[in-house]
Amino acid sequence: MGKSVNCLHLLSLNFLLLFSNYSFAKEGMWLPNLLGHVNEAEMKDLGMKISADDIYSINHTSLKDAVVQFGGGCTGELISSQSLLLTNHHCGFSQIQSLSTLEKNYIKDGYWAKSFEEELPCPGLTATFIIEIRNVSEQILPFISDTMSEMKRQSVIKLITDNLEKAAISGTHYKAFTKSFYQGNEFYLFITEVFTDIRFVGVAPKAIGNFGSDTDNWMWPRHTGDFSLFRIYAGKDNHPADYSKENKPFSPRYFLPINISGIKEGDFAMIMGFPGKTNEYLPAEGLEMVYSQTNADKVRIREQRLKIWKEAMGTNDTIQLNYSAKYRTLANYYKKWSLENQNLRKHESILKRKGFDKQFLEWTLADSMRRAEFGNLLNDFSEIYSKGKVFGHALDYTSESLMGIELLNYVLSFKKLIELRRNIHADEKEVEVQLEKTKKMVNGFFKSYSKSTDKKVCFSMLKLSDENMSDSLRPDILVRIKNDFSGDFMKYTEELYSKTIFLKQEKLLSMLNNFGSVEIKKLTKDPAWKLAINIQDFQKEKIQPSYNAFVQGSAKLLRKYMEGILQMDTVKQFYPDANSTLRVTYGSIQGMNPRDGVIYKWQTNLDGLIEKGNLNDDDFQVPEKLKELYATRNFGQYESNGSVPLAFLTSTQTTGGNSGSPVLNDKGELIGTSFDRASEGVMSDYVFDEKLTRTISLDIRFTLFIIEKLGGADRLIQEMKIIKDK
Repeated sequence: MGKSVNCLHLLSLNFLLLFSNYSFAKEGMWLPNLLGHVNEAEMKDLGMKISADDIYSINHTSLKDAVVQFGGGCTGELISSQSLLLTNHHCGFSQIQSLSTLEKNYIKDGYWAKSFEEELPCPGLTATFIIEIRNVSEQILPFISDTMSEMKRQSVIKLITDNLEKAAISGTHYKAFTKSFYQGNEFYLFITEVFTDIRFVGVAPKAIGNFGSDTDNWMWPRHTGDFSLFRIYAGKDNHPADYSKENKPFSPRYFLPINISGIKEGDFAMIMGFPGKTNEYLPAEGLEMVYSQTNADKVRIREQRLKIWKEAMGTNDTIQLNYSAKYRTLANYYKKWSLENQNLRKHESILKRKGFDKQFLEWTLADSMRRAEFGNLLNDFSEIYSKGKVFGHALDYTSESLMGIELLNYVLSFKKLIELRRNIHADEKEVEVQLEKTKKMVNGFFKSYSKSTDKKVCFSMLKLSDENMSDSLRPDILVRIKNDFSGDFMKYTEELYSKTIFLKQEKLLSMLNNFGSVEIKKLTKDPAWKLAINIQDFQKEKIQPSYNAFVQGSAKLLRKYMEGILQMDTVKQFYPDANSTLRVTYGSIQGMNPRDGVIYKWQTNLDGLIEKGNLNDDDFQVPEKLKELYATRNFGQYESNGSVPLAFLTSTQTTGGNSGSPVLNDKGELIGTSFDRASEGVMSDYVFDEKLTRTISLDIRFTLFIIEKLGGADRLIQEMKIIKDK
């Protein structure tokens, strides 16, 4: 008996060492509605002075009422009673770019609305509040079982959740959705309020908002003023409403007070936001697939696309403007995946995960019931991931490489219109609506498109795919190019781009104005249409079914694996993987010692930005007005130790989706905005290392300094509740 207890204790100890992110609550991404039961005591031990109820409550206003999901993939926070919204520069980048022209280049020059009337509408942009989070596991789990197929299981879950969501928002203007947690072992329902009239208020010039650009991305020390300002507007009843000149700024339930009294290393720090996706509970086989196939493929493909774009952007101002947002989006995860693989390799993460899997197996085999339930899991993982890598590789080269050709995605956007017009029973009104959408899409496409650049991408991606896709899993078009064009991908590309009607804007719009069977025939015989359809059909028929089977099969195994992990250690609290739902992470303001002889201080300031300034490097341009403010020490109330604090590090766990998240002090006051992670800890989406994982945040004092002193936007400063005392 004693030996058995000691073995279990050793297993638990090793488990905690291997998965150190579970040992300390400050390293998790926690559901805010559970903080009172799980985290509050430790948060207070770390210095928090407010209660869990002040963070999340459905009975009174709380911090959650000031935090929104900004668009589909970032976080924002309200900082005034008139719903002034703060987020990252890179979160608002695409919206700001779409509002810009060469004459009014808000990306390059910045913009500050001098009145409400000058705040610019952002079509399609949303801001989503979380009204309530409910655990609905008990209403779902009794009706599903492991004996069900994944398709059947999902259909049962959808039937139940549809009814739960409908009942939860009946008689309200709210919306609702349900998500699974712990690999499908728990379920939570989220009631939301979604605003659709969001307006652009202000942003610093790109030289500040994207200072350091690709060079500094994911790096410390950082000197990027990564912020932008928007505002939420509402209808007369203060409820969500589509854009109207009659709408007024939304009157929020709560907004964040801003504290500029100063911060220091060791201070408590908390981040609220919508982290996108983590996979910290993968077995070794899954982690190895991420490292050797998923990340490796995407890095190789994006490297070529980015190189072509960058060369084109460097030679043409119009292309620079049109491709800035696209480039930044593509480059961000290219660098992230590169660093992720570098860190996984450096820290032998796969080998360590194999060690845990071995312990999991030993724990499983030590009990007959566990052996029956979990005994084959690791073998099953090995088999399914070996198949998954094959189809994942083909899928990456189809979606990232071939469908990375802009022309093809654009062509496929005509598909719905063509299908509707071919259908003799189609509603004519629906056809007309789709026709108008297509016309707008065409004009929008050409506004941010470079034919010469995309042609180079097309040649490169066709050639790269041909070199890397297996003979048994490749689109027919690659074979035809070899046969009909003697493998000359450049000749094929030149002919494609010269002949396609889809790139002749005026002629195409003329066809759409008289769109019938003749026009459909012309489009569907077009070489670009044939290429796009060939690749899409190949993906749909040859890859997707097998890859979907892998996803469903691995999901079932991961659900059982997670169940086993939870049983293996019943003492510790486990946080669920991120899935774009509201989470809280906490820790302290803290520097780091990433490697021998290197120490990262916890803070940077304006001095460092000025020192990095380099007229010969586009990534490090410094606006003249900022140089003047620095030279005259015109820092106002934001000065600290002779400069303006700029960025700082916290020992908190964040990921994509946390961009723009508020960083809060021990009283729940705003001290900064999360915008990145230090490169050494990027692997934290899979393996967390508390010594290396740091969140990079913009100090709120630098944000306000830029708004007031550089932007001259005093009206915005006057809206805010600024606290100068600790």
